[in-house]
Amino acid sequence: MKKIILLVLFAFFALHSQAQYQPYLTVDYRNNIIGQVIDIYDGPQKLSKVQVLELMESDPDVNDLYRAALRKQRVAFGLDIASTAILIGSTVYIFAPSSQSRPNNLYLPLVISSLGVGIASGFYRRSARNLTRQAVDMYNFGAPKSQPSHYFDGNIPQTKIFSYRFYFQ
Repeated sequence: MKKIILLVLFAFFALHSQAQYQPYLTVDYRNNIIGQVIDIYDGPQKLSKVQVLELMESDPDVNDLYRAALRKQRVAFGLDIASTAILIGSTVYIFAPSSQSRPNNLYLPLVISSLGVGIASGFYRRSARNLTRQAVDMYNFGAPKSQPSHYFDGNIPQTKIFSYRFYFQ
């Protein structure tokens, strides 16, 4: 019995020493009718944007990155609304009784603009997701480790390892 109690106490202290002292945040993305929704969770609890901003204020770099992600989310949402409005407008324009009797010169530009705005919205959505994930990872795990500079330095002289001229002489 004493061994079991000692083992339970040891397990409790081991788990307590491994516990995090700041919340471990996770990111969830989902699409709705207009665009995407990015939710941040602290365990099972969904955090509001105000709560996330309060948590992110602990590190200025993380705060700046998360605010940039929020700006990109707003731009993507606006582009999604514009794309949906252009799509609905072009559909109404095609099927309107007055437009069927005359040539549709406006339909092709409306379709092309809808596609262009939809593609731009996709780029902003992806960028917002990546920035949000990067901000949450920086919050959870600290600043990312810098890469060794000699691997990515373009000024390293190239050396030949093998030369055919010396091999065949």
